[in-house]
Amino acid sequence: MSPIMRMIIKNLPNMITLLRIMLSCLLNIYIIKNFGNITIPIIITMIIFLTDFADGKAARYYGSFTKFGAVFDVAADLFYITASYLTLYFYRVLPIWFLFIILYKFLEFIVTSHFIKRQNSIKTSFVFDPIGRLVAVIFYVIPILSYISYHVAQSIYSFTINKLFYVILVFALTSTSSRLWSCAKIIRIPLQQKYSLKCINLQKTLIKILTLQK
Repeated sequence: MSPIMRMIIKNLPNMITLLRIMLSCLLNIYIIKNFGNITIPIIITMIIFLTDFADGKAARYYGSFTKFGAVFDVAADLFYITASYLTLYFYRVLPIWFLFIILYKFLEFIVTSHFIKRQNSIKTSFVFDPIGRLVAVIFYVIPILSYISYHVAQSIYSFTINKLFYVILVFALTSTSSRLWSCAKIIRIPLQQKYSLKCINLQKTLIKILTLQK
């Protein structure tokens, strides 16, 4: 295999991730210029979803996992979601408060992943929890679901805004509680060990004192 092909294969996952960022820009520019058209946004969004699957698949297939690639992938997801929410907020399709929930979850995910990974010597760049994965998928789908339903199915749109968002919020807070509890347990174990060591030392000291008195 030629050096150029090896370089292409090595960087293929990141190239796919970069494509997702470019498509995210294209999607939101198109919506701004053609608000109300749903066919092209659906097609672009489906390709974006496909790239999110394909970059990880390519990295696993070619064994080209890198820390940069993992961070780049998460950054591309955040870019797509943030750009889409801001665009739809501009047209009053989505409420701004939900975007703050998403940004908080991303920040919490990065911080808790770093803490858990460092304390447990985990080699992966990020630590996922099952509920958090589900919430992330919903965050990903909400923009296109809201955009389509806003134009063609007001009942679904109303359900999404008035009920589904609060259900998602409950799941997001559940994920937060789980991750914070994991961090708390990591902190608590060394404290328990330190306390046990102090008790053992105190017992030894008391035994020495009693022995000297005898």
